[in-house]
Amino acid sequence: MDLAELRQYSELLIQEDERIRSSEQNLITLFQNITDFIFIIDAVTHTVIDVNKSVLDTFGYTIDEIKGKHIYDLHPDRSQEDIDMCFMDDACSCEVPFVTKEGKEIPSVTKITKFIWDDNDAYVCIARDMTERFAYEAELNTRNMELEVALEELRNTEDELKSQINNITYQNSLIRAMCDNVPDMIWAKDVNNNYIFANQAIAANLLNATSTSEPLGKDDLYFAERERLLHPNDPNWHTFGEICKNSDEIVLREKKTRRFQEFGNVKGKFVWLDVYKSPFFFGSELIGVVGSGRDVTEEQSLTNAMISQKNFLEALLENLPLPIFYKDMDGKFIDANGEFCNFYGASLSYIIGKTTQDLFPEDAKYLNEKEEELKKTGRVKFYYDAYDKHMVKHRIIIIKTLHHDANGKAIGIIGCGIGIAHTALMEGL
Repeated sequence: MDLAELRQYSELLIQEDERIRSSEQNLITLFQNITDFIFIIDAVTHTVIDVNKSVLDTFGYTIDEIKGKHIYDLHPDRSQEDIDMCFMDDACSCEVPFVTKEGKEIPSVTKITKFIWDDNDAYVCIARDMTERFAYEAELNTRNMELEVALEELRNTEDELKSQINNITYQNSLIRAMCDNVPDMIWAKDVNNNYIFANQAIAANLLNATSTSEPLGKDDLYFAERERLLHPNDPNWHTFGEICKNSDEIVLREKKTRRFQEFGNVKGKFVWLDVYKSPFFFGSELIGVVGSGRDVTEEQSLTNAMISQKNFLEALLENLPLPIFYKDMDGKFIDANGEFCNFYGASLSYIIGKTTQDLFPEDAKYLNEKEEELKKTGRVKFYYDAYDKHMVKHRIIIIKTLHHDANGKAIGIIGCGIGIAHTALMEGL
């Protein structure tokens, strides 16, 4: 090899070295700018080898302060047993809170994977701060797009950069696995309402897509119309589609996070989604919408049933020709029906907050004794001479029973007054 060839070869080596260094710097920049907390942990001593910038910014440590710390020092004392369980396998996911330098707890979900770091066994721990979940989801989608772009660029590089490409691919797969592992629907769309990201939950449970990649480049109406064409005789088979597009346009127009209640039929069944959508910016450019949706069909059904039952009970109480009241365990009136207010001759606002001593001072001693008996037995029934708003005396039977919560604890007193004549009529029937 002559001098010219040697010089040319040296220049090629320098160029290759510069490209490799640039790629390594890109990976370091990516590592340092990911918003997740990333810890490199020694597999033997369980001490910190390295962390990313997000850890330092959030936890309040310098890199020198946190290096060498035992993983116990970054968690509450009560979590030590859970931490030990997490490091028993080569890969696991756990919910263990972190503690900052100032003692603030950060609820987190951590993915732990064993790998090789500088020729030694180590763990990479990637933790998500659950207190800023929705902000994190937006950032996660940003990172995912950045990784996709970086991955495409790296595919066109020389074979010498394949190890860096594999590392990017691993991180991208981890993000995908994290998104596909949650039951909530997570997605991102461009400004034309076409999907650019979809997790397993939305692909399977809303779009009925064959995979998480099928939605890319398509909108909600594509899948809605496909479902309707497959079931032309069932107009209620799939009624989602337009409502999703409409809420996307609202977020794009207002450029702010919005919450929506979206509901309709999917695969012939009614579905109610609690949806959050936010504008997605790349720099200063609005490029789409990111969203998450939770299936709250069962919860909404229970809520509607409870509201219906509550309305029924309120109507029933208001229409019963019997004075009925409700008191807390301290003896204060909390509620009463119209018949009670009419009998006493006062508005409900006047009665609420009053005690037996306030409303019936002459008979307070006797009535309070009966309530003490009620607290011991759970139910009392006794005769009482009551005066109505016209000072007309009525001989009535008062029945009181305790109201218990779901745990069986007495939380109130329900009372009802029945006139003697009314009682005799009922017994005659």
